[in-house]
Amino acid sequence: MTNTVQYTITAGPSREDLFDSLRLGTTVVFETTDTSSGKTINSKYKVYTIGIEDGSRQSWLVTFYEVYDKSVINAYYRTDIRTGFIKKK
Repeated sequence: MTNTVQYTITAGPSREDLFDSLRLGTTVVFETTDTSSGKTINSKYKVYTIGIEDGSRQSWLVTFYEVYDKSVINAYYRTDIRTGFIKKK
């Protein structure tokens, strides 16, 4: 059985920076908080896919490639308020 840890995104990139990461392969930094321990972490990601979550054009389903541990992560992210969550296995 795989343990899943959820992180709350408390700060992240603008919509333009998010799409630049997808288009140009640049890294984006997300400040996340581990929901179980409360520990805050800054992590670097490259965007692999972006899907629209609703019609607002501010709410996204994103797949990231984590730069340091080479893992693929799914996330929900709102670019207007720059918050969301990441589930990591």
